[in-house]
Amino acid sequence: MSVTAIDPLFDRWKAMADYQIKFIDAVGNYKKNLAEADLTEAQANYEQAKTEELLTVVREKQDLVRQMELDLRNLNRLRYQAQQRSSLIHDMIVKVTMIRRGQHLDPDMLSLMWQGYDFFMKMTPQKTLDELMDLQVDPAVKTGSNYALVRDRTINCHDVPPDCENMLQLLDWLHDMRYMPKIGNVAYRAITDAFGLIGGGGQAEIDKLDKAFEEIKTNTYNAWGTLQLLGLPAQPSAVTKPSA
Repeated sequence: MSVTAIDPLFDRWKAMADYQIKFIDAVGNYKKNLAEADLTEAQANYEQAKTEELLTVVREKQDLVRQMELDLRNLNRLRYQAQQRSSLIHDMIVKVTMIRRGQHLDPDMLSLMWQGYDFFMKMTPQKTLDELMDLQVDPAVKTGSNYALVRDRTINCHDVPPDCENMLQLLDWLHDMRYMPKIGNVAYRAITDAFGLIGGGGQAEIDKLDKAFEEIKTNTYNAWGTLQLLGLPAQPSAVTKPSA
């Protein structure tokens, strides 16, 4: 993966956030249509037979519609949170991709860059973390001359410690030391490639949403379960589907 691929990869997180908003809207409509269709069917059945049992079903479906309205309000709150986070993600992408400026960052920009890194690492799926841990650090990357101390470039950087064996450990060490890779060397390529992996982490959530959208399209989505979206609080369903 070339270092020029970082921006598009981190943009997957922005695409994910916008996709989540679209999905919340789709789930809301799906729940509403499902509850109203169930009620309409129950009322039609009751009009035909007018039994006490069918009247009970109608009342259950009416309760379901009312409770669904509460669920939709919860979804609206979640949608607002998703909108706010979408804007935040855009800002964080600008910050984290400053890694490409290497030793040319000033101390304030460096702090912003690591702020962006911390933000995305909190959301990065375990699969991506595993990929970073599987990436062994080349010995050539461990040489201190590959790095610059942004706050004082006259100070020589330490070599990467021997126990820093994989890329996740290296990123954590650089974070603590406030070192930046010098542009154009082997360490710069390795680290920007690692940032690219983090940037692509949002794709897993997009794939999950694609599957859920297909289930909505085929009317097989579980409208009664807990809605869980990456980086957002889980939204328990306000309703329990009654037996027909």
